[in-house]
Amino acid sequence: RPHGLRQTRTRVAGADLRLMEPSHDIALALLAKSVRADSRVDAEESVEGTETRSGAAVGASSPSEHQTAETSATAKSGARAKPSSKSSKSSKSGNAKTVTTPKETKATPTTPSTSAPSSSGKKRTTSEKLKTFLKKKSSTPIPEIGRRDRTSVGGGGGGGGGWHLNNTNQPPKRYAEFWPRASVEQGLSDGSLRLGKIRVSAHHAHEAFVSVAGVPHDVKFEGFDARNRTFDGDTVVFAIDPVQFWPKLDDNKWNTPARADGGCAGGRAKQRQRRRAAKAAAAGEVLDDKDTGVSDIARGMGDMTAHAVADDDKDGDDEDDDDDDDDVSETSEIHDTRSPSSPATKLLADAARSGGVNGVPLRPVGRVVAVHELSPRRDVLVGYLDYHDADEKTHAKETGKYVAIRFFPSDPKLPTMFVNTKDAPPGVKAAAVSFKDMDILRKHLVLAQVRTWPAGSSHPTCVVHEVLGDAQDLETATAALIAEHGILGADDFSEEAMRCLPYVPMSRDLATGKQTKKWTIPHDEKAKRRDFTKTRVVSIDPPSARDLDDALHCEVLPDGTLLVGVHIADVSHFVEPNTALDDEARQRGTSTYLTQKVMPMLPRLLCEDLCSLNPGVARLTFSAEWEMTADGEVLSEWFGRGVIRSCAKLDYGTAQQVIDAINAGGTGVEALCEAVKSGLDKSVNGPVRVDLNADGESRWDPAAVARAVGGLNRAARAMRRARFAGGALRLDQTKLLFELDKATGSPISTFPYVTREANHLVEEFMLLANAAAARLVSRAFPNKALLRCHPPPNETKLEELAQFAREQGLNVDVSSAKALHDSLVRLKQSNADAYEITQLLATLPMQLARYFCTGTQDLETWGHYALCAPRYTHFTSPIRRYPDVCVHRQIAAALDAGFAPVGYG
Repeated sequence: RPHGLRQTRTRVAGADLRLMEPSHDIALALLAKSVRADSRVDAEESVEGTETRSGAAVGASSPSEHQTAETSATAKSGARAKPSSKSSKSSKSGNAKTVTTPKETKATPTTPSTSAPSSSGKKRTTSEKLKTFLKKKSSTPIPEIGRRDRTSVGGGGGGGGGWHLNNTNQPPKRYAEFWPRASVEQGLSDGSLRLGKIRVSAHHAHEAFVSVAGVPHDVKFEGFDARNRTFDGDTVVFAIDPVQFWPKLDDNKWNTPARADGGCAGGRAKQRQRRRAAKAAAAGEVLDDKDTGVSDIARGMGDMTAHAVADDDKDGDDEDDDDDDDDVSETSEIHDTRSPSSPATKLLADAARSGGVNGVPLRPVGRVVAVHELSPRRDVLVGYLDYHDADEKTHAKETGKYVAIRFFPSDPKLPTMFVNTKDAPPGVKAAAVSFKDMDILRKHLVLAQVRTWPAGSSHPTCVVHEVLGDAQDLETATAALIAEHGILGADDFSEEAMRCLPYVPMSRDLATGKQTKKWTIPHDEKAKRRDFTKTRVVSIDPPSARDLDDALHCEVLPDGTLLVGVHIADVSHFVEPNTALDDEARQRGTSTYLTQKVMPMLPRLLCEDLCSLNPGVARLTFSAEWEMTADGEVLSEWFGRGVIRSCAKLDYGTAQQVIDAINAGGTGVEALCEAVKSGLDKSVNGPVRVDLNADGESRWDPAAVARAVGGLNRAARAMRRARFAGGALRLDQTKLLFELDKATGSPISTFPYVTREANHLVEEFMLLANAAAARLVSRAFPNKALLRCHPPPNETKLEELAQFAREQGLNVDVSSAKALHDSLVRLKQSNADAYEITQLLATLPMQLARYFCTGTQDLETWGHYALCAPRYTHFTSPIRRYPDVCVHRQIAAALDAGFAPVGYG
């Protein structure tokens, strides 16, 4: 049936009227207003809307039309009432093959007031004009529109439709077509559209959100039509609905104001309208601001929202045109350039924060109009194959006939998909025609890839590439996890990348007589760097660590001050920009650590040997050195390239034993020597390794190392205390460690990872080095520095935390990071159980920290909320984190250009 045509039955003064096309929404809104004002209308008569799909959301206006008369009419007329069963039944009519759409009857907000007078010569009222218009529109019978099934994934919701009303023979489109590129560019330019990464709720798949920098509440997309065929992680272009259509922040999802174009709270068409709005419409009352929930602040928001453009696709093809030059996803030149401090964003934030009556916060809502960048999750999906429902399963079992199978992703944020079995593996093809084979296959995990999701389809179509194996098998589950996230292993580096590695000659070990590869620093490179090989440098890492990318030294000067250094592996010396090795490192982004294996970012030659700061060998570094008081007050700072020779690799447990011994009045030497003795019987990567080479260059001295650990810990303890006093926040999450069965690799027990003072020691000096690197690169490159910011927490969720604390009788102050931290410290001392719960809830409002280029954000947004730092970046883990490599390159360029740390005075 041609149910692409939308229809609404309405009962006004006994007239049976029928509306269609986008213009009907405007007519309905104005008609409702005229009915309330018409004293001749019986009080029992009302305007009744039915469940519709919004053609106006994609076909009523252009992106440049921001605040049209249709929205203002809706705000005045209020929400349309939920259709009664009586009106739904009465909407049936005879079949029709064609529908006439006269151009002269185009209903716009201006046409009712400019229509020609009636033949009687009397001035016609708005109500009479609209009745005449609507009767003309209903001159041809329209077949009934069937109710849409909302149980299927991808169904439900409104605010879209993309109906081609000029071609009634063409099948309807389930979703709105995406906007053409030119319209998107104009919308982003004039501020009516925004760009962001969409996040789908794992608990309610019809809900999705996008964060807007500077706005306290996420923009919500309510309904699958508002999401418009997007996947979790897609970068989308979206329009924010006018403020009068935003629900109260604490409203449930049904209590949202209606739009004249059929969209509601981000495009939800099947609405449960407020009873009071229906009663007000029937009684002829005009809803004021108190009724609509919109305050004066909303009146300045009209130019900040957009209505959708008409569908430009006239060829009737449901498939997306991948070769279309207007496809937004094919270009990378489209950007959302507005900053959190722009007037438009500030007005948007004010409306969200207190735009309702009496300052009630509102939830911004919107709808997706285009996809700018497809999520990589579309390429690798993990899930199961099965029949759509129990009825299909029974039918296949009883008849043995072919029944279409579906793909059910293991991630609840992804939609169910149709399966194209044409190019599927043989096992999948067999299961498609055999219930017995399907019964076996449904217990296996498979890998799939999204192929298409045309506007006319309720579900995307995927193709299955591989059957991984039994879902209960550990290796299968591990392979699925690795494949789903596109993680590459240590053996997956390309030949081109491996050819970028330096040549390492073979040499004979004098102690063992074995031939081993040994790399030495070229003399010309060593001459460019500060020599720290005579300095006693140690590293402190987890016991199983192989990629040692940081080390420390600490010396006591004659005046009692400390000379403290942080040394970071110079990975950028080996990974040059724009090489195959650099491309692969950038693609991986980070090393990935699973319980039983590691997938490194760099080849093992680099991450475990040439770059790793192993004891007893000279290694290249970027180094920072500070002169500071014994209590951690920095007096001066130096930054530059260096060469070190570490004398010891300590694990956190050994360092903690030294600290405990010093705290108890001892020296810590005995604990250190005992750990070294035990480590000699273990593998080369045991918990403790020291430089015992007999070449006369070793700086290993247990007593001196113990003193260095004690000095570092005293300074770090004072620095940590000062950092939290200055406003920093720490939310400790309990981490689980697993004990694995050596034979099977399966976990046999768990235990919590305990963070101790030795961990805090290393953390404080890494934070200090990262902040120093951030200051250097941001001063050298004010528009191009790579920094890391942490936005303030979500205000809504922060208030929910405060409300929870009040209800439980807990004193939790959320006014600032420092206030929250102090509250948690007090709570931990007074009520450990309440502390664990409150701390867990306190993580929910926190936003993710992110990397940014200084030229893309305003200065006031550069800071890091949790660390209470005005500048911060990642510098200390280049072996396992690619952004650190980029920062190293910027530091090298800054040093070569003559920049130096500002220093302390």
